[in-house]
Amino acid sequence: MTDNINVAIKGDSTLLPQKRIIIDTDSGIDDIISIIVSLKHEKSKLEAITVVEGNVSLKQGLLNLCSLLDVSSLRNRKISIYPGCDKPIIQNFNKEKPYSLSSFHNLNAYSLHERNLITNHIQKEHAVLALIRMVTNEPNEYTIVSLGPLTNIALAIRLDPFFLSKVKNIVVMGGCLYAKGNSTRVTEYAFNFDPEAAHIVFTAAKQYSADYPNDTQPKLTLVPWEVSVEQGLDWKFYDYLINTPPINELTHLMKELNSIKEILFRKSHETIISRSVINTQKTNESNTTNTETSDENKNENSVSVVDPLSIEKPIYTSNAVLQYQINATKFIMSDLYTLVCALEPESVIKEYQDLDVDIELSGKYARGLTCIDWLGSGQRTLNARIILKVDKDIIKNILIQSFKVTPSTFIQKSPTASEPLIKRLKSKL
Repeated sequence: MTDNINVAIKGDSTLLPQKRIIIDTDSGIDDIISIIVSLKHEKSKLEAITVVEGNVSLKQGLLNLCSLLDVSSLRNRKISIYPGCDKPIIQNFNKEKPYSLSSFHNLNAYSLHERNLITNHIQKEHAVLALIRMVTNEPNEYTIVSLGPLTNIALAIRLDPFFLSKVKNIVVMGGCLYAKGNSTRVTEYAFNFDPEAAHIVFTAAKQYSADYPNDTQPKLTLVPWEVSVEQGLDWKFYDYLINTPPINELTHLMKELNSIKEILFRKSHETIISRSVINTQKTNESNTTNTETSDENKNENSVSVVDPLSIEKPIYTSNAVLQYQINATKFIMSDLYTLVCALEPESVIKEYQDLDVDIELSGKYARGLTCIDWLGSGQRTLNARIILKVDKDIIKNILIQSFKVTPSTFIQKSPTASEPLIKRLKSKL
C-alpha cells in the first residue's frame, strides 16, 4: 500500500499523510457541513459516500449530496455516491413523531436546489455491496465515519462476517450516555431509527474484541449525543465564522443551511430566556417591600442586569428536542465532532473510556437505548471506545480552515427558497 502513503514535507500540506475515509450518511444539514470539512481537511481523503435513509428519505439524501457537489468550489471533486438502504432492517420509523425535527434537513428548502443537478456522482452499485468490495480489496485501509442510522454497515456485517476485520475502524455518531434522548425519552435519533442495525454492529464489535483480545483499542469509536450538546460551540464563534471576512460561497452555504437551526434553537432560546428575565424581574419587584432599605439591600432584591445563562429556573417547551437544545445554549454539530474524532483522534480527543456497549431492542420506552456497562458488572467485552471530552479549540480551527482560509470567489447571496419556510417556523415559535 505504499502508493497510498505520502511523505510529509514541511510547508506543503498536500503531502501530509491522509486518512482514507468513507462517510456513511443520512445527508442532513450537519452531515453536509461535515462532508465539506472532509473534502477540505488536509488529513482527509474522502473516497466514497454511502447513503442511508434517516434524516431524510434515501432519494432526498442523494439529491442533497448532488447539490453539495455542484457547488462551484467542489465541482471538480470526483466522489462516488452509493445509494443504500431506504428503510430500517425490521420496521419503519415514524418520522411524524413529535420528537422528530427531520423536516429542515430537506435541502429542497434551500437555494441549493434552484439549479438543474448533475447526478453523475451516483453509482448503480448498492452501498452495502460497495462497502464490502472496498474493504475487501484494500483491507485495513478505510476508516468508516457513520453519521446516520447504521443500516448499511449492519447489513455489510451480516453479508460478510469478516467485514470488521477488514476495516481500519468505524467512528459512529449515535447513542446517549445517560439516557437523555433527542428522539424519544431515552434514545438518540440514529439508534432509535434502526435499533436492530445498531445492535448488529455493536454485537459484531463485541465478537471481534473477543476474537482479537490483543488489539490496542476496540474496532468501534462512539461519539455520543451528549458530547456535542454539553461541549457545543458558542454562537459568538458561529457569528465570527459566517460574518467575518473572508466570505466565500462555502461561508454563505454554512449560513444558509444553519438559518433554520438558528430559528429553531438559538432565537427560540434567546426569546424564551428574555421572557424568563422579564418574569424574574416582575417576581422580584412584587416581592419588594415598601419599607426603606439600604442601597445594599436594594441591590440584592432587584434585578437590573441579568445574565440569561445564569438563570437556574428550567425553561419548558412542548418539544423534547427543542427543550434539550434550548437548555444547551450552544451551536451543536454532532456529526462534525464525529468526523474530527476520526481525522485527528490524537489531538482532538481529550477523554475517552473503552466500555461494553449493547443496544436494547425491547420495552415500551427503552427500545434503541444505549446500554453501557459502566461498572464492569458480570463478564464484559470492551467493544467501543466512547468519547467523553473533545478539544473545542481544534474543532474551531478546523472550521476556520475549511470555511474561511481556502480562497473562493465571493458571491452575492440571492433570495432563497428557505425564506417561506423560515417565516412559517417563526410564526410557530
